[in-house]
Amino acid sequence: MTEHENMWALGMYIGVAGLLIFTGLYVYTFRLLGIKLSFLARTKERVRFELVQVVIFTVILIAGRQVRLLGFEFAPHIAALIAGGYLAYLLYKYPTGEYITMDKNHD
Repeated sequence: MTEHENMWALGMYIGVAGLLIFTGLYVYTFRLLGIKLSFLARTKERVRFELVQVVIFTVILIAGRQVRLLGFEFAPHIAALIAGGYLAYLLYKYPTGEYITMDKNHD
């Protein structure tokens, strides 16, 4: 256990509450615009793509915590920056959240 474990738990509770509130507002806003959002994967490629993302973010999270337990105090902050940078890349590269194979022939 690290020190200030209760503060981390409080931060997690506040983060989850914020995520749920803003996700609800996101869905509501798009619903008002007449756009139906898809949260569940419908194709094998999207399932595989999302599972790879879960594994990558899990490795970043666990590595940040384990390195912190080894004594490097800023490891969680660096892990958060890496995860944020990777998430920004994913939002830039795949703005719809879907992995789409593109055909090279446009005949």
